[in-house]
Amino acid sequence: MQKPIKINGRYLDHTSIRIAAPFGKLISEHLKSIDYGDRLDPTEDYGTHPIPLPTGVGYYKAQASMTLSREAYNTMLTQVPNGFGTITFPITVTYVPRGAFLQTVDSLPECRIIAPNLSSQSGSKKGIDIKLDLYVRYILWNGKCLAPLDNDQFISVLPPILV
Repeated sequence: MQKPIKINGRYLDHTSIRIAAPFGKLISEHLKSIDYGDRLDPTEDYGTHPIPLPTGVGYYKAQASMTLSREAYNTMLTQVPNGFGTITFPITVTYVPRGAFLQTVDSLPECRIIAPNLSSQSGSKKGIDIKLDLYVRYILWNGKCLAPLDNDQFISVLPPILV
């Protein structure tokens, strides 16, 4: 059985994350979680055969959410106008390397708050949280986007050296 790879005994974890977002330390120090991802679903077409024809580039969709303490959310509300769901802002997530890993920087250049959701329950040993669902136009994973940023200049086959 193969053992997991360890470099100096440490992997990235939540304490490795540094967030650059509006409201500065309010978000970065009160951030309980951040989730983001994207997908590129190829467009499919069929002829008379059950196997699809070659695919098109498809449609791209990115999403994200973050969870803050209710106190941080309340403070944030004092700094935004009515209609704050229309404000577009960037989020940068930097993963500080532990050991020999390289620094990673993911960018969500155009975000908007689309749904604040409160979570509270009796007997909980933690505070009250607000989950903010975000609209995200696209994500740069360490500088690379899953979808082509320039739809006129992209490759659809891996170069021979990468295969």
